[in-house]
Amino acid sequence: MLVHIREHYALSNGSYGRPRMTMELREAGLDVGERRVGRLMKDNGIRPVRTRRHKVTTDSYHQSDIVANLLDGDFLAEGPNQKWAGDIRYIWTGEGWLWRQNWPTRRQATAAIFQHINGFYNPRRRHSYLGGISPLAFEARVP
Repeated sequence: MLVHIREHYALSNGSYGRPRMTMELREAGLDVGERRVGRLMKDNGIRPVRTRRHKVTTDSYHQSDIVANLLDGDFLAEGPNQKWAGDIRYIWTGEGWLWRQNWPTRRQATAAIFQHINGFYNPRRRHSYLGGISPLAFEARVP
């Protein structure tokens, strides 16, 4: 059974925890319970990758004036410490800060996103609001 758990864990890109893993194993024909799957995963260090929910830090409904764009795209300075700017091309992960991926072309970025959506998210990823099945499986069931 552990072989199946590891296989489905890899296929889910590490995102499946005990409930979804149990659904995968049952669909594969194994008679398992959630507690047993959870225990096997825990004992073997198989933990789902968790993501943090976005924390809203901007109050858009305030009475203060919006700060003016003083640079207006002109980042050229005649000396040090004249113009400052920030860089938000990073995200927090469970392993620490991660810089966003830079793509050489828009086409490559589009291809990677397309591959994720059509290679995993729609055909394989189980969605709890669809009863634990993938969007494609759900669409196939709807007349």
